[in-house]
Amino acid sequence: MNTRMAIVTGASGAVGACYVKHFVQEKNTKCVALSRSKLESTKVIQFKVDLLDEKGTREAIEQLDISQVSDLILVHGVGKF
Repeated sequence: MNTRMAIVTGASGAVGACYVKHFVQEKNTKCVALSRSKLESTKVIQFKVDLLDEKGTREAIEQLDISQVSDLILVHGVGKF
């Protein structure tokens, strides 16, 4: 079975939260949320991390098992518009 993994940065912000909401509804898709704030959703794999903290970000990402992932999607929903 093909499994997609969507990694969303800034997942607690307005833009990132919309992407998380979308990906948790997709079949065969695991959603990973990276944010400085904890999310209320239990349907995602969450990491509370500041992307400016290189060591913390690396430690979070290294916990992901991508061995069964066919498609990896990265959404960088961070920043002010």
